Amino acid sequence: MMLPAASPARTGNLIARAFGTAASRLLVQAAAVPLLAVAGSHAGETVALNLDSIEQKIDRGQLSDADSNLLQEFSQKNPRNIRAHVLLGRLYSRYNFGELASAEFRDALKLDRNQVQVWVLLINEKYRHTKIDEAKKVLAEAEQLFPSNPSILLVKGNLLERLKQPMEADKVLARAQAAQPGNPEIYVARAQALCMLRRPQEAVKAADHALALRSRYAAAYLAKARALLMLSEKQRALSALAMGFNFDPFEHGLAALYLRESESQGHPEQALEAALVVMALDVHFDSILPDDKDKVIDLIEKFKNGGGQDKSIQALIEKVFREFRGTGHEAKYLFCLGDIFDILDKPHTALSYYERGLALNPKFARAWLRRGEDLEMFHQDADALRSYRKALALDHNDREIVDRAARMERRMGNKQKH
Repeated sequence: MMLPAASPARTGNLIARAFGTAASRLLVQAAAVPLLAVAGSHAGETVALNLDSIEQKIDRGQLSDADSNLLQEFSQKNPRNIRAHVLLGRLYSRYNFGELASAEFRDALKLDRNQVQVWVLLINEKYRHTKIDEAKKVLAEAEQLFPSNPSILLVKGNLLERLKQPMEADKVLARAQAAQPGNPEIYVARAQALCMLRRPQEAVKAADHALALRSRYAAAYLAKARALLMLSEKQRALSALAMGFNFDPFEHGLAALYLRESESQGHPEQALEAALVVMALDVHFDSILPDDKDKVIDLIEKFKNGGGQDKSIQALIEKVFREFRGTGHEAKYLFCLGDIFDILDKPHTALSYYERGLALNPKFARAWLRRGEDLEMFHQDADALRSYRKALALDHNDREIVDRAARMERRMGNKQKH
């Protein structure tokens, strides 16, 4: 898919958009035929585009370049297809292209203004890119159309919370709750507002109500844990975090808090698992954040100093890998591990992770660079040079890649002369 230049936004934000806030998970109830014909294959034949499948892949972060191109082409050829605009907007949102995403949501609303969830997507997109005034303006438009709609009231309550107006947020959310008492997301939002109002006992009750409606709701466990921590009930908070993490380690903010509490309460194995998730959630497009990397290294060393075995660490790593399966971020996680084990001076282990990651996604330039460096350490110069060349082909602006490739080219040239 031909997208603008990659944004430096953290991948953690991308995953949060896919698995985090409730509004980003709301499905658009736009009328559309699932199976649609699109002309555009290389051979010139007609290609079927299944919008249900496209939506599922966007949810998982697994939309291929070919599928993305087909979606763009279909939307251009069918400008009145509401669902295509919405899916394209969600795709742009995943890549942090807020203006493009907002434009697609606006196009969908021009075709049909009576789409509550598209208004919700547009409001959240504006807020996420710190366009607060625009988010408020869009919210005002939506309220005129749907003054008592619980979804609009929910997104308004969430926006007021983010703007540090918890009292107003709680009033709005109470209205949403009265309109839709069976929606667990409203109770979680209320729990968050109540915590901000320093009313943790009520927040715990609201979170428990959400869990009664949806027993595996990670956001509710997170809200409950935050309230319990305000009540100094640390063990109960850790138990709630563990439950939520078990159900959905990707819930925005959960892994980071679980890491902090596990470490502070003396549970290094739980802390290490959470740190591995945080690291992979925070991964950049080609590198990991230094603080995440340092934390994982520190916890691995603490775990080993406390009697933990290498095989236990590897089992934990593979457990987290299985949890990431289907998210589209498995390769990034493996590249993170390669970097970690290089720093821990275990190049053979590091190399195995780079190669596993590259088998899943061969387009990570710096993974090819690190693979080449490890191969060079093992005196496998020809393979190292091939790895550097692949890295250079993917990113000829990275100074380290350019220098490594040039140096190895000179070395191999000198070998051939002699």
